[in-house]
Amino acid sequence: MFKLSALLLLSLLLIASRIGSMHCESTNSGSAGSTTALSVTTTYKDDPLHAHQEPGMVCEEASLRMVFVLTRHGDRTPVRVFPNVTSQWPQGWGQLTGLGMQEMYHLGQKIRSRYVDQCPVLSPTYSSREVHAQSTSKDRTLMSAQAFLLGLFPPGTGPDLPPHHEGDPLPGDLQTVPIHSAARYNDSLLYSYKNCPRLSQLVKEARQSEEWQAMKLKHQPLLDKLSHIYGQKISLKDVTAINTLRRAEQRHGQPSLEGLTDEELETIREITEWILKTKFSGEESAKLAGGNLVAEIHRRVRSFILEEQEKQFVYFSGHDGTVLAFFSALGARYEQSPMYASHVAVEVYERHVDCEDELTHEHHHSLLSRYFVRFFYDDQPLSVPACGDDHVCELHQLESLSKQVYYEDWLAACEIEWHLAAQRGREWAQRNDALGVSGSDEHGLRGAQCGLRPTAAEWLSAHPTLLFVLLLVTSVLSVALTVVLMNVTKSSPAHAAYNPSVVFFSSSSSAATATTRDVARVSTPTAQSRRATHIQTPKRSRKQR
Repeated sequence: MFKLSALLLLSLLLIASRIGSMHCESTNSGSAGSTTALSVTTTYKDDPLHAHQEPGMVCEEASLRMVFVLTRHGDRTPVRVFPNVTSQWPQGWGQLTGLGMQEMYHLGQKIRSRYVDQCPVLSPTYSSREVHAQSTSKDRTLMSAQAFLLGLFPPGTGPDLPPHHEGDPLPGDLQTVPIHSAARYNDSLLYSYKNCPRLSQLVKEARQSEEWQAMKLKHQPLLDKLSHIYGQKISLKDVTAINTLRRAEQRHGQPSLEGLTDEELETIREITEWILKTKFSGEESAKLAGGNLVAEIHRRVRSFILEEQEKQFVYFSGHDGTVLAFFSALGARYEQSPMYASHVAVEVYERHVDCEDELTHEHHHSLLSRYFVRFFYDDQPLSVPACGDDHVCELHQLESLSKQVYYEDWLAACEIEWHLAAQRGREWAQRNDALGVSGSDEHGLRGAQCGLRPTAAEWLSAHPTLLFVLLLVTSVLSVALTVVLMNVTKSSPAHAAYNPSVVFFSSSSSAATATTRDVARVSTPTAQSRRATHIQTPKRSRKQR
């Protein structure tokens, strides 16, 4: 019994030492399989991508720990057909073209140069512990993801065969990478703007607004002309499809319908840009369309820092709507809507340990406060007002923004019918559990300062005295419980012939059987006395009844 108590006490002390050293170890180690990559320090002034930017932070040096990349698919064929159009697209409508494959492959090479060679976050070869790739279910996004990942892990980086096998696993020593995808009507992350009835209603209402009607009235002569040229009535929202069609025809040498001047073509591009930028402009629209993605990024970042279980490179392959919805939820300021193969990078940094002396007092509260995020759109810093003007977003700012734009019950907010909600409910419940949105979060370690809920490890490491008292009390209670159990077993007549340490703590099946039998013996006298009393009671005859 005393050996068991000593073993329990030793285990608790080992756990306490692990928790106490957690903050120090986190500075020098990352997730499994990435120790080398995470030990590299990025200096902004020496970083080719960010050389033109001011550091915008307390310290000039930080370590790049984690990266998210969101892309729009590459060049595609038109998605709409008009009666008078003569251009031919044998690949089909809305399909990725050869040019689109090349664009995504080159983007993958660029990202490899950035995050494998210049600022190592990834290993040179694919590792399932480091990379997560996810796409919408459309052909063009899945194929774009394939091309991108082929550039990220080019031929020659594939796995090796066992020594007694010759050649490569695949021709050219290719590396395959799994791409995760959900059916369109179950995709609430990258395709949420297509799956939300409430958002569709808001878009329709926006097209009845004074601003939309004024734009329509202003360009009505152009709309009438387009209707005549393309052989069907063209509304203001159809202008985006015409713009996409003409751009595709120009890039692929296909014939375009004549009759439009250069000035009118420029007006078409301006209308398209205006429609795209105002698509999710309302607060409710932005939350429904892009809030889930913002919350998912924050969840993964927080899990990576505290649990060291998340993968440090997360890739999302989506559409222009995916990127625009993300921008709207962030409230980001940008000049041009995403073109084919445009990308957004979310880089997660940890302040270098040498800079701790220069940090303000609040940064010492937790491990989380050492981390910050930067957003980039096609290699240029992306301004997010909620994070300030220096292009640095502290983790507590991202936490606050995530809570502002995330619907805890997105299904109800979207007014999704019950039969669709049944399909998505389990996935959504799991996401809510992961985000920890089921209760109040005002009494954590940082409380109102950051709105972050501390983990048990964070809380205990911040209260070492309480941790010591807790371990001491636990040890005393363990010893006391042992003594009580020994006294109880010794004082019981039914156990006089048994060794308590054998009866209660042996792992053998015979000891377990003995324990069960002895417990039954203790309760037997009472049960027998009751049965005896019942038997001795005289039965009444029928006449007496």
